[in-house]
This record gives sequence, C-alpha cells and structure tokens, in this order.
Amino acid sequence: PAPALTPWMRRRRAQNEALLNDPRVRAFLDMISFSEGNTNYDTLFGIHGRTFSDRSTHPGTRGENYRGQAQSAAGRYQIQSPTYEDHGNRLGRYTMSDRDQDLMAIEIIREGPALESLLAGNLDEAISRLGRRRFWTSFPVLGNGGWRPNPSGQPTQNIGDLRARYRDALVRAMEEVPLVWTPG
Repeated sequence: PAPALTPWMRRRRAQNEALLNDPRVRAFLDMISFSEGNTNYDTLFGIHGRTFSDRSTHPGTRGENYRGQAQSAAGRYQIQSPTYEDHGNRLGRYTMSDRDQDLMAIEIIREGPALESLLAGNLDEAISRLGRRRFWTSFPVLGNGGWRPNPSGQPTQNIGDLRARYRDALVRAMEEVPLVWTPG
C-alpha cells in the first residue's frame, strides 16, 4: 500500500487540483503539449508515434534514443522518469492517468518557479524560467536581450508560435471555464 499523504501533501495536491480550473493554467498546459510535439497522454519520446498503455506507473526508458541515450520522456508533457519519481516521493504516488499528468505538470510549473509569472500575465517570463531550468527543453530562454535556444541543445520552439498557441488555447479555456482564481 502507498504511504499516507501528509497534511502538506494533501494541501499541495488540492491547490494543484484547483489550478486545473484556471484557464491560464489550462492554456499553458496545452502550449506545453504543443511545444513538446503535440503529444498525447500516452506518447513516448520520439517521432514515430510510439505510445504506452499501462497508465498505473511511468513507462520508464521506452522512448526512442536521443544522442545515443534511451529517453524516459512520456505522456502529454513528456515527463521524465526521475521527475515522476521525485514528485511521487514528495507529494505521494502518482499514476500516468490524464489527471495525474496534469497535476505533475502544474507542480513542475510551480517549481519553475513560473506559476506566479503565468498568473500575472507574464507568459514570456514563465516560458523562459521553465526553459532555463530545462523542465521543458523545447522552451526557448531569454538572455542577452533576446530569445535563445534552450541550453539543452534539443530542438527549441519559436516563441511566436508558443505565444500564438497559448492565446488560442486561452480563448478556448475561457469559454469552458471563466477566470476565477484566488491565491491560497
């Protein structure tokens, strides 16, 4: 059996659940998926449409190789196996269900730290912070007065494309759930 969640774990997970209702967060999650290759919740790293079906846990290093190394990026947000394990240790066990992937991505955004920037309307800062920390290596970073490729050396998305995807996703998310968020 999984260990019991501490009060802090329960509170943090509840906060992340509440953030799923914020259109800005939902639009940002959509933008991440776009940036990582229009991934689905069952996508393995790579360009050949490989998927996984066991959603009870992270699939591990079943993705394609990148520069000679097996990759563990999986799911809609291409979460790496070590990140999955770390979140499970700190916040209680996760699965790779759609909802748990969303919650892990929100926690990564919080750790970025990019959540405050996102909620304050500073999309560029949120993207750059997460790119700089290499949470999503497809994100460019701000530096020396302009946008630069991600320092990981992996292919980086164009900031204009990311902004456009976010704007379009925000319009859709606002139609689904009006903006209501209170800090907590």
